Amino acid sequence: MNRWRGSSVAVVLLATAVPVCAQDLTAIVGARIIDGLGGPPIENGVVIVEGARIAAVGPAGSIDIPDGAEVIDAAGGTVMPGLADMHVHLGGGWDGETSGG
Repeated sequence: MNRWRGSSVAVVLLATAVPVCAQDLTAIVGARIIDGLGGPPIENGVVIVEGARIAAVGPAGSIDIPDGAEVIDAAGGTVMPGLADMHVHLGGGWDGETSGG
């Protein structure tokens, strides 16, 4: 089991149409899950990811972890599945100098 620990973590997962292979299974376990639907956070939750798609989200014990899945222990963290990183700088640059007077 892979161990990842931190005081807080937001996992950013994109749900896109990508073919799923058997080895592309990931289970994120033990974290608080905020699903963004307005309900209370799920404590000790499980997120199952198949390829680049979120397949299941719920409390531990109600979600089966598929055989062969990579298991990520996110205990003590917070997971927010389904977010997409939309922050981008399309132009300009920074030359390392500070402006000011």
